[in-house]
This record gives sequence, structure tokens and C-alpha cells, in this order.
Amino acid sequence: MKLQTVLSALLLMAVLCIAGVSATSQTITVKQAAPLQTTFSMSITPGDVVIPLNPGVNTISSANAITIGGNTPWTLKAKDDMASSKPAGTEGRMAQFKTFNGNPMWAAGNYFLSNPIKVGVTGGPLVSLSAIDQTIKSGTEYSGNLTFEQTVVLTDPASIADGTYLYTIGIMYTGGSV
Repeated sequence: MKLQTVLSALLLMAVLCIAGVSATSQTITVKQAAPLQTTFSMSITPGDVVIPLNPGVNTISSANAITIGGNTPWTLKAKDDMASSKPAGTEGRMAQFKTFNGNPMWAAGNYFLSNPIKVGVTGGPLVSLSAIDQTIKSGTEYSGNLTFEQTVVLTDPASIADGTYLYTIGIMYTGGSV
């Protein structure tokens, strides 16, 4: 910025000299413009995603549209938003869960899928969800859909027969300028 200010002042002095005005009698006041403000915007279409849980790999590009933009590079990260309320070692894995009287309730016993869910965006790599932020996309502009992949093995516990518990995971998305 300093070099640009000096060059601007020299250019102004050269123009003044060409116009026949004495540059030595001119006072030049240089004011720095307001600092560049970083802009970042992100919108995700809200809604639940239903993933079929069949043995094998289940991949779905959801109807949850995501649009991100800004005037500087950004990153989009995801993590298991329910990790702090789960038993250690189950972070990123779907668990049988229900809400009872407004309070979250995990199924008693080992009702967790063996593999963590993977998340990403259409056309991008998928990362295994955990309790810490995982970068799923970075750039300057993006518009697409969220993608999910869940591997189910035959030894995963079946859903509780009463139908009140569903395999569930909460995903927190965080985006911002780098």
C-alpha cells in the first residue's frame, strides 16, 4: 500500500508538472480507504435427509442445496453435532435415537452403526464424520447439493421393533473465510 501511495503521488506530481503547475508548492494529502471487508455467504436448504440403510454402501445426493460465495477463499466444514452426548468411540456414527418429552434419548445398548457416515458435496470427496471439523469443500464459489454415504454391515444392530427409535445423526456445517 505504501509503494502504491508513493507511485500515485509521483504520478500526480508528473501530471502537475506537465500542466505547468509547480509541484513543489502542492500539498498532497493521502488518506487510506477503509480496509477491504471480507464477504462470505452460505445458504443450505433445510430439511431432513432419509438415507436407505441396506447392507452395503448407501450413497445419496440430497435435495439439500448449498450455495457458497465470497470475495476471498473459504472453507466448508462438517462435524457430528451430537458427539458430546454419545458414548466415547461412537462419534460420527449414526445411532438409534428418539425425542421423549422434548429431551434426546439414545437407545439403551449398542445401537450404533459400525461405520461413520461420510459427508461431502456433489462432485467432491467424501470425508468420515467425527467430533472435530472436517473440511468438505473450499474455494470461492460453489453451488450444488450435500452428499451422504453410509456403509451398513450385516452385523449392525437392526432397528428397535417399536418404531420410535430411528438411526439418527446431527451434522453441524461451519463455513467461513480463510
